[in-house]
Amino acid sequence: MKTVLLYARVDTGADQVGDPSLLQKQLDELKDFCAENTLRVNGVYSDVHHGATFERERFQELLNDLETEMVQADAILFTSWDRFSRNLDSALLMAKRLRTLKVKALSIQDVKSNLCLTFLTK
Repeated sequence: MKTVLLYARVDTGADQVGDPSLLQKQLDELKDFCAENTLRVNGVYSDVHHGATFERERFQELLNDLETEMVQADAILFTSWDRFSRNLDSALLMAKRLRTLKVKALSIQDVKSNLCLTFLTK
C-alpha cells in the first residue's frame, strides 16, 4: 500500500482569509481520493499562505518531518499544482528536492487524468 502526505493551501487574499471551509474542501477531496485508491495517509498539512515561495510554516514542517524521517511517504498529494506552488521554478526545485528523499509531488488532478497513473499501479 502506498503511503502519502496530504497538503492543502489557500491564499492569503481577502476572499480566503478566515474561511476554513476552503481548506477543508481540499482536505476532504484528498481524503476521498485516498480512500478510493487505497492510499494510507501518514500526515495532513495545510497552510493559509501565498504560493510564491515554500516559506510556509506547515510546508516547512512537512519537509522537516520527511528529512528527519519523523514521517515516511511515497508521495505528497495536493489537489492541483497551484495549491503546491504558484511559482514554476520553485515547484520544480522542490519536486527535485523531494525526489532526493524518494518522495513524489503529485496533483490528484494529474493522477485522475492518468498523467501519473503509474503511481497507483506500481
